Parts: sequence; C-alpha cells; structure tokens
Amino acid sequence: MTNVKSPEEALDKIRAIYHKKPLSGPEEVAPLQELAVQFDLKSVMEWLSGVEEYLDHNFETALNHFDTTIEMDPKLEFPWNGKANILASDEEYEAAIEAYSKAINLYPAYAFSWNGLGNVHNYVGDFEKAMECYDKAVEINPNFSYPWNGKGNVYRSMHKYKESIQAFDKAIAIDKDDLYPRNGKANVLRILKETEKALETYKATIAVNPDDPYTWTGMANVQRILGDHEGALDAYEKAIKLNPDDRYPWNGKARIHEVMGQSEEALQAYQKAADIKPDDPMSWKGMGTLLKKLGRYMDALDALERCDKISPDDPYTLYERGSIYRKMGKTDDALNCYEKALTLNIKAEEN
Repeated sequence: MTNVKSPEEALDKIRAIYHKKPLSGPEEVAPLQELAVQFDLKSVMEWLSGVEEYLDHNFETALNHFDTTIEMDPKLEFPWNGKANILASDEEYEAAIEAYSKAINLYPAYAFSWNGLGNVHNYVGDFEKAMECYDKAVEINPNFSYPWNGKGNVYRSMHKYKESIQAFDKAIAIDKDDLYPRNGKANVLRILKETEKALETYKATIAVNPDDPYTWTGMANVQRILGDHEGALDAYEKAIKLNPDDRYPWNGKARIHEVMGQSEEALQAYQKAADIKPDDPMSWKGMGTLLKKLGRYMDALDALERCDKISPDDPYTLYERGSIYRKMGKTDDALNCYEKALTLNIKAEEN
C-alpha cells in the first residue's frame, strides 16, 4: 500500500479492492481498515465496523454503523449498500430498493448493489426488472457469480428450467465454493424429477462445505422423495444441529417420523417448527392432519383453525376441518367448511 499517497488515492484503492468481490471475512476487511486508519478516513472506518458486525450476523449493530456512516458522509456509496442488504433480509423491500438505488446513484458501477436490487425485484415477483439488474451487474463485473445465481433463481420462478441450470452452472464455474448456485441447481433437478442427479449435486456440495444446513435440508428432501427415510432423517438432524432455528428441517423431520409411524416424535417436531415461526401455516397443517389421523379431533381442529387464520384461501384445511366435523357428527359445521372450500376451488379455477 506504499504507493498510496493521499486520502483520495486511499479511497480509490479501497474501492478497487472492495468492488472486485464482496467482503467475506476479517482477513479481507483488514487491509481496507489499514488504509482507512492510515489516511484517517473516519467514515470508511465506521462503515468497516458495520461490515464486521454484519459478517458476525449482528445486523442491528451493523445497521447502526451504516446509518452513522451515512450521517458522516451521505455521498459514500458503501453504507447504503450495507443498509439495503439488511432491509432486504428484513423483507422491507421498498426501503431496500430505495437504499440500493441511492448506492447506485452515488456509484453507478456498483455491481453488488445492482445484484441486490435484482434480488429484491425477484422477491416481489418483478422478474423483468430483476433480470435487467442482474444483467447490469454482469456487465460491470463478468467474474461476479452472484448475479448468475440470481438469474438462475428468476429462470426457475419462470419455469425456464434449462436456462436456470445454465445460469447456475455459469455461477459455479466462476466460484466453485459458492454454495447457492449448487443448491439452486439441485433444487431445479428435483423439480424436473431428476432426483438421482439432484442427490449427487447435493452430495458434491456437501463435499465442498459440510457445514451448510440448507444443503443438508435440500438433500434430505430428495432422500425423502426417494424413500430413503433413515438417510433423510439423518440429514434433517444434521441441518437442525447446524441451525436449530430453521423451521424447514423440523417440518421435514416431522414428516419422516410420521411416515415411520413415530407419531409423538412427529408432533414434537411440528410443534418445534411452529414455535420457531408461528405464522407459517405448514407446521399447523401437518400437525392438524396428523392429530386427525390419531383421532384427537379437538386438538386437530385447533391446529387447522390456526392454519386457516394464517392462510384463509387454502381449501385443504377447510376440507380437513369439514371431515373432522363430519366424524364428530356436526353436520352443519361440516357442510359449511365444505361449501367454503368448494368456493375457493371455483375461484382458483376461474383465475
């Protein structure tokens, strides 16, 4: 760094380093901190403090650092991108779009912000705008794998599975250690019912990084489809050990226990998933259906009614409730549920 002789040159150097690849660890943050300290770039030091907190998953503290940086230097693009990342993770999409756009206005060649903006447009279902953003990110930095992964996700949402796999393969070719496109490709193969290929892709991803819980969950889903219940249960439990606060492997584990006739273990797993995210109908639906099979009708109705409040347009829960009322001899309640379910089905067909 001895060739840097002024604060302006130091900031240019920081931009040159940072914009090549997203910061992923303290060893990548350190040389930027060294430059910022050497040339007393206080706003950059504050931003990097936020980056460190972000990498440690202390998002609220990170956001405070980013906001402070913006107050110190509102024309610095870096903190706007960091703030936008957190807002997007919190599903505050309008605010995230505004923050990403601010970063891009300050620094139009900000590939990371174009990629983040593409992600948000993808999340809200605006696939055309998402693709435009991803293409802009690729144009700025052809060796940036993230927008190719984003394009793969958009193509998958559009049911263009061939193009989706091609985009994921492009991302993998750029960065073999990036797990997202590997898992994305495996998921598309599962959708295409190429389950053996999907399983091999998940196994190859685990060979790259055995500590990613989402890969274990994806592999477990495929093993469940293939009827490998013991293998699926083991994979779900590995995912839970790595991230016990993710409801998806708990729901998967519940289904496996249910198939294996282990009803109490299944109910416990469904309950754990529901405790993690009470407003997710999946856990309540699974729990209610199992309780119905066990003849625990009042408990089943309670679970299915919770599901119905969360997802009132789902005819399945109404059919299940109607079936329970019929078994309980409550004919009027059963007919009411069936009529509502039929109405929802007719509306769905009309749309």
